[in-house]
Amino acid sequence: SRGLARFLETRFGVKEAFVLYDRPAAMFTTLDRPERERFRQALEDEEYILYIHRHPIEDLDIWSLNKIIHEPPSLPYRDKIWHYLNERSSAHFEAGDFGLYRNCRYQMHSFLREERKLGEALGMLSEVAFYDLSGMGNNYDPQHLSIYAKHFLPYEDSLVKVAPGIISSIADCQVQLGLTDEDLKTALLDRMKQLTAPLRLFTPEECADIVLMEIRGEKEALSALYSRGRRHFNQATRI
Repeated sequence: SRGLARFLETRFGVKEAFVLYDRPAAMFTTLDRPERERFRQALEDEEYILYIHRHPIEDLDIWSLNKIIHEPPSLPYRDKIWHYLNERSSAHFEAGDFGLYRNCRYQMHSFLREERKLGEALGMLSEVAFYDLSGMGNNYDPQHLSIYAKHFLPYEDSLVKVAPGIISSIADCQVQLGLTDEDLKTALLDRMKQLTAPLRLFTPEECADIVLMEIRGEKEALSALYSRGRRHFNQATRI
């Protein structure tokens, strides 16, 4: 252990440090003034401790992140977290856990927003929307497609929709970036056309249109688009 961990272990002992290291805010009531200053300095030196407290990321906790931070090469903690998220999203994709994959990409969007990289954040949201509309969840297995398909269409009963929170986040990016609807569609398509998936209910163009229709609340247009998608899906799969 380093920094804050060393301080806690010295002051309270190893067993108590495991508890207090996970609850640094609770420390101030138990410390005298010099110890408080040492504690503040330790937190400043290891900023990632407070960050991971305030931002749950995958299965990271203070201890696992501390290990990653101090593994070579030496990089800023945000670079380490970004690398970790990339590795986790790749692992989810390879395992066929597309629900976990889209969740991880959403966390990456949030991470980019914190850095005010709104264009890149919108790219991540494009991925989330694309996989929300793919019809795939965790443990995807094409042998069970006939079971999944019961919940695909029509629009009114479909479980294959872009989550409302994602639509709101995309709309917010559109406003902050000053994008017209056409600009937004282009941005969505730029990312969606690069994506692959073992199952697609809609083309990238249709996915982008669905996002815009959801933003504008065009339910009749959505119902019509999903009906076309149903015909194409039935023809392609014979389900």
